[in-house]
Amino acid sequence: MADKNTAVDLKEHFERILEEKDIALKGLLHEKDKALEAALKASEKAIAVAEANSEKWRANANEWRGAMDDLIKGFLRIPTFDEFKVSTNERLGRLETKGTIDAGKKEGAQESKTVVKEGWGWVVGVTGFLTGIILFAITLLEKLSNLP
Repeated sequence: MADKNTAVDLKEHFERILEEKDIALKGLLHEKDKALEAALKASEKAIAVAEANSEKWRANANEWRGAMDDLIKGFLRIPTFDEFKVSTNERLGRLETKGTIDAGKKEGAQESKTVVKEGWGWVVGVTGFLTGIILFAITLLEKLSNLP
């Protein structure tokens, strides 16, 4: 059977273990509380910075909107643009017609020059051919006359 002192020692042993565990848990909770407080302070700082950046962004966006409004006010109005478009199309039509006429004149001049150049080619070719035949005939006659 177990001794009474052993039972007391065992009880004290478990009580001591429980106290040590309580102290360790209190230390951990205290550390976690400190970490939580630090995280909350950091998040408050981050929120303050984000709010400041948000205000800057809004100010820049409003400035951009103002600049776009000024730019739009400087655009041509539709009736003015329509008049400009009609007059420009008329001028382009006249230039296209003039360009077509000028191109036709140039093309006709090119064709006549081409015909003349091709005619000279035929003349030179036929002359060379006839000269070759005549020289061949002369050479053949000389060879035939030198035969015994």
